[in-house]
Amino acid sequence: MDLKTFFNPASIAIIGVSENPKKVGYLVAENLIRQGYKGEIYFINPKFDKLFDRPVYKDIKDIKKPIDLVVLAVPADAAMHLLDDLKTIDIHNIVLYAAGFKEAGVDGAVKEQNLVMKAKQYDMTILGPNCIGYVSTISNANVTFLKNASPKGNVGFISQSGALGSLMVDYLVGHENFGFSYFMSLGNKATIDECDLLEFLRDDPDTKVIGMYLEDVKRGEDFKRILEETTKIKPVIILKSGSTVEGSKAAGSHTGSMVGDDMVYTTAFDQYGGIRAGQFFEFMSMLKICSFGRAPTSKDILILSNAGGIGVLLTDELIKNKLELVTVPEDVKETIKRNMGGDKVTIHNPIDLLGDASAFQYRQAIAATIQQKHIGGVIVMLTPQANT
Repeated sequence: MDLKTFFNPASIAIIGVSENPKKVGYLVAENLIRQGYKGEIYFINPKFDKLFDRPVYKDIKDIKKPIDLVVLAVPADAAMHLLDDLKTIDIHNIVLYAAGFKEAGVDGAVKEQNLVMKAKQYDMTILGPNCIGYVSTISNANVTFLKNASPKGNVGFISQSGALGSLMVDYLVGHENFGFSYFMSLGNKATIDECDLLEFLRDDPDTKVIGMYLEDVKRGEDFKRILEETTKIKPVIILKSGSTVEGSKAAGSHTGSMVGDDMVYTTAFDQYGGIRAGQFFEFMSMLKICSFGRAPTSKDILILSNAGGIGVLLTDELIKNKLELVTVPEDVKETIKRNMGGDKVTIHNPIDLLGDASAFQYRQAIAATIQQKHIGGVIVMLTPQANT
């Protein structure tokens, strides 16, 4: 599936724009402009003539120009009828926000089956339904109704939860040099699923690390193949919910997912190179490490701290996670001793610089260790004390 035009369109039409600042149709139009999208923008609603000083068309058929992407900010039943009209003007790429499909029960499931059937019949690629759209900071196309413009970065994020995407945008806005290349909300995965998006981000030169929030996987064998191919090129960090029976039931009611045995997912992630995060904080920490290019180059880790206790606790965690403490070379020991003013410092790993270690002494210790090729990574820990 070629998604280049889908996620970096030259023109976007929004059907169902609104004058009401609380409506999805207003928020999406506002975000598209606020993100700085430079392509052609077309607003469609028969009830008014202008929005954000731009003309509003009565009907998409009045535009008479090629449109790369159509955004449907309308209810589910209206969206289903619009697909028939869009076919007649050669529209192939669609974002569908509406809920009320398979996540809503039997009637919704039938409606989604009809949606999939129409998509195949009309050769349409649909993101959603029951999603919040996507952001491309490459083309500055923001077709979400999130409350902030998305900061630009090198993290490609695929999510089955729109709310989690909102949480991440809020987090990234407050952190410099950390942002998205793409944010993609999957929703119910009528035609576009996690395999398609993972494959797209695998080949994207602006994406350095991929994050995924998953509740289920639609095409297991394809996913394993694409995950293995991708992790040979760039890291894939996965936050998978539904690890308990209760969580699995909640996922089913959220997007209509069929969640399988969690151990099967864990085994597949490990076997094919994915890195599974245990919880959201760990997920964000690993994304940041990979985004900044600070992932360890091997399992051999050195700990620098100003307190013995936290160094011992961290040692336990490193060993539990199959990492190793590197042996400190004699020349490095001598350098640190000299810089710290004698033998009072414990020059074993973990290295305890003592409670009164200054920022300058920390800097010297880091400089003495970080260039050692056999050290995969240096973890620096600080316990604030009155004299530090």
